[in-house]
This record gives sequence, structure tokens and C-alpha cells, in this order.
Amino acid sequence: MSLDEFLQEVNDLQVMVYKHIPLFDTAQTCQWTKEQRQHFVKVFYHTRGHFDRLLWTRLVHAPSAEAKKRLLQYMAEEAGLPDLYGDQNLNSHEILFSRFAESLGVELTPELTEEDGYLPFAREFNNGLVRWFRTHDWESGVVGFSAYERLDNVDYGFMYDLVGSLNVAERALEFFVVHKQADHFEKTSGELPEIWSRDPTTVREAFDFIYSHQQKMWRRLSETVFNYRTE
Repeated sequence: MSLDEFLQEVNDLQVMVYKHIPLFDTAQTCQWTKEQRQHFVKVFYHTRGHFDRLLWTRLVHAPSAEAKKRLLQYMAEEAGLPDLYGDQNLNSHEILFSRFAESLGVELTPELTEEDGYLPFAREFNNGLVRWFRTHDWESGVVGFSAYERLDNVDYGFMYDLVGSLNVAERALEFFVVHKQADHFEKTSGELPEIWSRDPTTVREAFDFIYSHQQKMWRRLSETVFNYRTE
């Protein structure tokens, strides 16, 4: 099996799994109450709002100046500066997500300190990612990071449909459009062909962890939103 065939296979399997998760069934999500929608925003925020921990962990343990520069460029893009040395200064991903949250009546500032929506499963999801990267060698981490970025395009295709079912303004969807169309995988996959050629097991194991870890998180997020009830 070639690397391209493997990548297509794992993506196809992920899509099949996602189609059976209620969170990605727009016929159901369009019926969420206002409270469920706001609960979704707060909890989902924490499943993606702590990515800085992983980026920082990778940065401070990077084995070369070149690896550090690539991570700094990535962090610049997250902050809304696609060209680290240019003049273009766009809204950060955090601001784009805040715009989406506000469209559903959620002010995210309290979540930064109080973390009411940071449920145990979301915390373990983030901790589990950092733990995996810290307990594997740099090369495995390179593959794992690339897998995480490839998954973005799959995840946010489904997420875009989900948030579209919540009847929010087009302007509020920009966060999801940016991630759906992101080319971060292409920027992080340069070493994959060489690693695959001599050690496909490392590639398979990294993708398996990242993809299955993400599946578990989506299932738990789905359960908590659909089971959410106000007093």
C-alpha cells in the first residue's frame, strides 16, 4: 500500500464513523434548544481552545532551529498573521471563534478563567494529546502532528454542516470555513513520504491514535449536548 492509499483509507474510515455520530446529523442538531446550542459552544471551545499547550510543548522540545521556525510560523497563522514577515494581519482564530459564539449568545471571556464548560472528558482529551506527544519520540510526533492537521479538513467539513444547521449568520461561520479549507497538512507532511518508506508502522500508529482519540472526543461531545438539560 502506498502512503496516498493509506491516507485515503484512514480518511474514508473516519468519515464512515462520523456519519454514525448524532453530533453530525443536521436533522437532529437543527432541533437543539437555545440552551443546548450555547452548551455546545462552551464545551466545543475547550476541545480546540487549548491547542496552544500542544504547540508550546512541541516548540520548546523541537530539536532544531528549522523545526522551531516552522512551529513559530504555525503559531503566527493561528494568531492571524499568515506571513510572519509581511504586513498582512488578519483576525486570529480565537477572534473568529468568539464571533461564532457571540452569534449564539455566548460570551467566551468567562470561559477563559472560570472554565465552566471545560468538562472532564474535554480536559482528558487535551491532556491525552499532550501526553501522547510527550511520551513519543520527535519523529512520531512529526507524524502525529501531520495526522492532526489532515484530520482538520475532515472534521471541519462535518462541523461546517453542523453549525450551518444552527441558523447563524454567514459572517459567524468564518472560523469553520478557514479550518475546512486549511492547507496545514500540506505544510506539515513533508517528511511523511520518507518516514513511510522506511517505517510505515510509525505512521500507522500515529494516525490510529490521533484519529481514534478524535472519534472518542466527538462522541462524548455529542452525548453531553444531546443529554444537556437546564434546571
